[in-house]
Amino acid sequence: MSINVTAQADQQAIHQVIKHYQSATFTRDIKTLDKAFHDDFRVVALTADGPKVLDKVTYMGLLEAGKIGGVERELEVKHIEIQDKTAHAHIILSSQKAVFNDQLQLVFMDKGWQIVNNLTQVTPITQ
Repeated sequence: MSINVTAQADQQAIHQVIKHYQSATFTRDIKTLDKAFHDDFRVVALTADGPKVLDKVTYMGLLEAGKIGGVERELEVKHIEIQDKTAHAHIILSSQKAVFNDQLQLVFMDKGWQIVNNLTQVTPITQ
């Protein structure tokens, strides 16, 4: 397989993981997120109340309890950069209440591409 075909396949696979992340947080689909997130997943959310750091177990627990997620957000993939078995994606998730400016770091493991880190700037939308 040529490098261009491999790079294109990786781009598509990463884009699919990002779409799974977007849709699964809306539907609170823990199974899909478990596949999309690496076991060492962390989110660092920069909010108006200060930074919040959540590991995978905490994030999934909050999602399952209905304390986060459940809001449909429009996805805009700004950029995906791949370097061997690591990747960086800049995405924007927008809802009527907030905009999430996400910097995702992904790794290629046995299970395929997975999100290992999400640094997000959360900007509330004031009406």
